[in-house]
Amino acid sequence: MRASGSDKAPGVAVASPAHTAGLLLALLVLSVGGFRHPMSEWPQELSVPGARTLLYLQILALQWVWAGYVWLGVRRAQGGVRELIDASPWTARRWLRYAVVGVGGFIVWLVVAAGLGAILRPSVEQLRGLQSMLPHTPQERLLWIAFAVSAAICEEVVYRGYLFRQFRAATGSALAAVVLQAAAYGAAHLALPMEMVVSVGLLGILLGAIAVWQKSLVPAMILHAGTGLMALAASGP
Repeated sequence: MRASGSDKAPGVAVASPAHTAGLLLALLVLSVGGFRHPMSEWPQELSVPGARTLLYLQILALQWVWAGYVWLGVRRAQGGVRELIDASPWTARRWLRYAVVGVGGFIVWLVVAAGLGAILRPSVEQLRGLQSMLPHTPQERLLWIAFAVSAAICEEVVYRGYLFRQFRAATGSALAAVVLQAAAYGAAHLALPMEMVVSVGLLGILLGAIAVWQKSLVPAMILHAGTGLMALAASGP
């Protein structure tokens, strides 16, 4: 299946180096700040009524803050955020291809994630911490769906769109840019145990590779949304 579409000036930065440095620094500071709440404390902290709802709303707000920051940086670039997402004409045939690639990528990630789980073997404490984040009530499930879809849009724009383009302009290499944006994506999740950070980084590489292959963020958004929505199955009825 051949990718097509626009890839205008792939080696040209879409924002200033200072803008990119500001984003990376802010992501790292917030990620390291997560160490103040170790995973072992998550079940107790999130058992407080309304705690998960507040957490989901905070994450949703942050996602759009990052996306808004990117928009401010690229709004003067040719095409702006639209160029980052997909500069090609959007047709039914193209969207069908994106859906097939996105779903196929999701299936590939399920296999990879299962293998990583067997190799990295997260501890019982880590699994309990993750379980405590999952929604329990209908309202929480609706917010989780919004969170998963929002993450698929905003994080793909920030990492596979903006940071990929900035790293590619700086290094002159698409491969280096895919690796660097995945490293930034993993570093933004440093509050998680290192085994999970590795998994997040590898997911970032897969998402980046698909975005480069298809010259579009849409298939990666579909895959990304699938990983978030899949967690609903683990949250029970």
